[in-house]
Amino acid sequence: MTSRSAFFASCLLGLASGLLGCQRVHVGSNDGGLDASASDGGSAREQCGPVLCGAGEVCCNSSCGICTEPGGACIEIACTNECSSNADCAPTDYCAVPGCGEGMVTGTCIPRPEDCATIAAPACGCDGVTYPNGCEAGRAGVGVASDGACGPPPMCEAMDARGDGDCAAIVGIVWDGSRCTTIGGCGCVGADCGSTYATTLECEQARSGCHSCAPQEAVGEGPCDALLGIFWDGTACVSQTGCDCVGADCGDGWSFDVAECEAAHRHCFGPPPGCDDSSECGPGEWCQKPRGACGARGVCSSAPPPGWSCPDPGPPVCGCDGRTYGCDDMATSLTINVAHDGECMGACRASDVTADGACDLELGWYFDGAACRSLSGCSCVGFDCGSLSPDEMTCLAAHEGCDRPVGGDCGGFAGAVCRPDEWCDYPASMIGCGAADEIGTCQPRPTACTFEVTPVCGCDGLTHDNECFANMAGTDVATSGTCASP
Repeated sequence: MTSRSAFFASCLLGLASGLLGCQRVHVGSNDGGLDASASDGGSAREQCGPVLCGAGEVCCNSSCGICTEPGGACIEIACTNECSSNADCAPTDYCAVPGCGEGMVTGTCIPRPEDCATIAAPACGCDGVTYPNGCEAGRAGVGVASDGACGPPPMCEAMDARGDGDCAAIVGIVWDGSRCTTIGGCGCVGADCGSTYATTLECEQARSGCHSCAPQEAVGEGPCDALLGIFWDGTACVSQTGCDCVGADCGDGWSFDVAECEAAHRHCFGPPPGCDDSSECGPGEWCQKPRGACGARGVCSSAPPPGWSCPDPGPPVCGCDGRTYGCDDMATSLTINVAHDGECMGACRASDVTADGACDLELGWYFDGAACRSLSGCSCVGFDCGSLSPDEMTCLAAHEGCDRPVGGDCGGFAGAVCRPDEWCDYPASMIGCGAADEIGTCQPRPTACTFEVTPVCGCDGLTHDNECFANMAGTDVATSGTCASP
């Protein structure tokens, strides 16, 4: 069974032949890592450079992260941490390039910080974004261009659009270099007239990041209850009431809509606590959740490097995506949180969801075992609440094929599809992938795969690391090797 260590080893050896997906390059001989004849540590898993050795393995080359059986031979290879972008580094590292890469300078792969102190020392990242400090930039996988906040990006320059004529019509809302403002007249003059905004909120959302995060100087005074405006106090948008407004920024508030002020300062709030899915996390991170809490808020964590396979037979687990995996490590190495021990009940089972309360809020769409239905109430209760579909079409697509028998025919001119937990196995022929009315047979999707990198092009037009991973993704193999560029 191929392990994480063998994956890195095969990756490194394949560099000379142009194997894709390797994140380090060999530059010489053995780096003098730990002795391969070291005694077996039992169930303890030893850290070996960028990887964690499997139980019973020892580290023999910490530079490249190569593990072996006790007393086994060690590959004589050393690694360099040189890089030109994050793609050249391990997922837990980022490429720190002096001067942000100007002049074709080579960078160095360094570990992304896992935790950063809450120190207010603004740093301008190489991506043009201002971070609370240099550590937070590194945690996002970004090098530091300079100390202090970044200068205003081009989008913060004033728009070339102004009102023309004596009419009283509003002709649009524009960014004037410091705020979103309404222009009026009979028509618009300027190169940006075609890019004006319909609402102030739309303008503020588009120009978010152009406002300072410093508190505005505006305070309401007097016993009156008049709303004087909404202002940014350094941490939130607050209403100021009174008889008069006192302060240098009294003319720069928002009339009545808190959402407009918050849109203008959303870059000042920092990252929201927790995450719902990995799309909310930075590069090289995933949204890690407690076991069995698929619908809960998670924490953005460094994505685990691939390379785990499962014992045979392994203790299966059900992932939060509703698919069965051979073991915990198999799921988490693919950044899938674990729902519970044992196999999933199947993609075609009825969803475990119940509406709670007498509200009429549309909570989403669920599958009842036969059809997709809308769920309405105050809140959702049940194991599958985190897997509700946003609309009926999405729900139907996720359960396409659930009305078909297990192991049926697939493909051909009719385009018959398999159940969601199966893949269509076409006959080995020169045609393949269901062309010319070729009929296949639905096969169960694998729940675990070894991590050797032998790329194949799937019938889905995507390149997969090996045939097993293609089948796990629900597709047959069209050709060996990577898919041709479109």
